Amino acid sequence: MSAGDQQDHEPLDLASVSRIEPEQFAPKELSEVCSRWELGHIKSIREFRRGSPQSPKVIIDSARGKFLLKRRSPRTSDPFRVAFVHGIQLFLHAHAFPTPGIVGTREDNNSILQHHGMVYELFRFIEGEPLSGHLDEIASAGTTLARLHRLLVEHRPAYEPGSFESRVGFDLDAALAMVGERDAGCAESIARIHRPVSEAANALDHSGFSERETRIIHGDWHPGNLIFRDHAVAAVLDYDSARYAPPLVELANGLLQFSMTRVGPDPAKWPYEPDETRLGVFWRSYLDAGTSWIEPADARLVPWLMIELLVAEAVRPIVETGRFGHLDAVTCLQMVDRKCAWLRENAASLAERIGVQ
Repeated sequence: MSAGDQQDHEPLDLASVSRIEPEQFAPKELSEVCSRWELGHIKSIREFRRGSPQSPKVIIDSARGKFLLKRRSPRTSDPFRVAFVHGIQLFLHAHAFPTPGIVGTREDNNSILQHHGMVYELFRFIEGEPLSGHLDEIASAGTTLARLHRLLVEHRPAYEPGSFESRVGFDLDAALAMVGERDAGCAESIARIHRPVSEAANALDHSGFSERETRIIHGDWHPGNLIFRDHAVAAVLDYDSARYAPPLVELANGLLQFSMTRVGPDPAKWPYEPDETRLGVFWRSYLDAGTSWIEPADARLVPWLMIELLVAEAVRPIVETGRFGHLDAVTCLQMVDRKCAWLRENAASLAERIGVQ
């Protein structure tokens, strides 16, 4: 895609497209929870609509500064899971990585608050802007990801998050089957999607991918979880999906998420091919950061990982809600089908073009 062709293309953050109407705090709940931290006089509270809609958030402007209050969704509230995630964030914060500081509770300086069966967290709020699509931002996202992977090699968690059975963290075939059972209209798209998914699994399995070393990864590296300032990453948010996996899985997800674009509101008109300029910038910035665990030859696996990750990104919210944000399941799967078909048909040439960047 040429520079001129990019003029009407804006970044496509699938995580934002898949959003549903978020849950909200009840006024009494908010008052009771806020009283458990040393906030001083509260000047204002406003809703913050980023991240998972099942996890409501507000920005609190108080005499002691600006904070982000978050209520964890039931799916991510397991105490051992929270301890694993907080351990990562505290470790990264101690090493000057751009992650918001966790604020301890008033009475016992605990990083989490359990109140009426729910789990709450308070973070220092970091000012910034969402991704605009500037290439410097894409490069910064790649470099920051490499730094995160490099730092977490040294982290020794006190708690373990549990295991995952696949590269995407859940059974992709079972999820596709579940969607098909719920909505007969999806059957045709699912049947077409199965071919590239099966080919991707075969290519990755035969490559020996399952033998790769696993490390702690962020687990959800997409534009909605990064805040930018002056075209550089100012903060990395939402570590709830952190887990062990080969770093190439997360690199492929970053390549997927930061190279997709959209044109207008109609998904049928969105480009099915990734923006190769952004793809190359992200790849080079990650490798140039001194990542000895990734080699240029790994580019041949990237298109296959992108297929699995793209389908997983689309299927999870459909399984949970029956929709993909404002898109119905059929429209979403048709979009995914077109993108997967392109990645499958161009896997070899795309890998070659990435690898020679």
